[in-house]
Amino acid sequence: MLYGLVHYTGRMAGYQDTVQRYLCTSSLKEARRAIALSAVLSVPTWGLFYFVGTCLYVFYKHHESSLPEGTEADAVFPHFILHEMPTGFTGVVIAGVLAAAMSSMDSSLNSVSAVVVTDICKRCWLRGCSDRTYLVVARVVNALTAAVMIGVAIMLVLVSKESINDAYNAMVGVLGGASTALFLLALLGPRRTHLGNVSAIFGARATPLLEEPPPCLTR
Repeated sequence: MLYGLVHYTGRMAGYQDTVQRYLCTSSLKEARRAIALSAVLSVPTWGLFYFVGTCLYVFYKHHESSLPEGTEADAVFPHFILHEMPTGFTGVVIAGVLAAAMSSMDSSLNSVSAVVVTDICKRCWLRGCSDRTYLVVARVVNALTAAVMIGVAIMLVLVSKESINDAYNAMVGVLGGASTALFLLALLGPRRTHLGNVSAIFGARATPLLEEPPPCLTR
C-alpha cells in the first residue's frame, strides 16, 4: 500500500505522459475531474487484470499437464493465448495486445521528445531555430528513445527475475522517486530553492542504492 501511494503520487504529479493530459484540459476543474476519473477507472481496470490472473491460476491448477514445466510467470498468459484459445480469437487478442502496447509507447515517446525539444533545445541548445529543425530533433529523439526501450526490454528478458512486473517495480523505485520527492518538496516545503530541488533529486536517486540490490535484478 505504501509503495502504491508513493508510486502513484509521483506518477500523477511528475510523469510527463500523465501530466500532459492535465495540460490539455480547459481549466483546473477539468484537470481535477480527469484525475478523479482516472483514479476511479483504475479500480475496475486493475481488478480485471487480477481477475485474468486468477482465472489462469485456476485453469492450470486443474490442467497442469497443459503447461510445460518451468514456464515463467510472464509466459503463462501468452501460452494460454497460443494454445488454448480458438485460432481466430487468438489473432484478435494478439492484435489487441499490440495495439495497447503501441498506444502506451507512443505516449512515452511523445513525452520524451516534447521535454527534450521544449525544455532543453528551445531554452539552451537550439534557440531561435525553425519549427522544421525542432521537428527533426524530435524525430531523432524518438528514434533514440525507441532504441533504448528495445534495449531495456531485452535486458529485462535476460536478467534473472520473478516477473517483468518485479523488475519494473525495482527500476521505478530507483528512477521514479525523484519526481515524487520534487512534488512533495513543492507541496509541503515552506521554501523551495534550487539547492533543495537538486538535493531532493540526488537523495531520491541515491537512497535505493544504499540498500541491497533487488533480487529480481540480480543474476
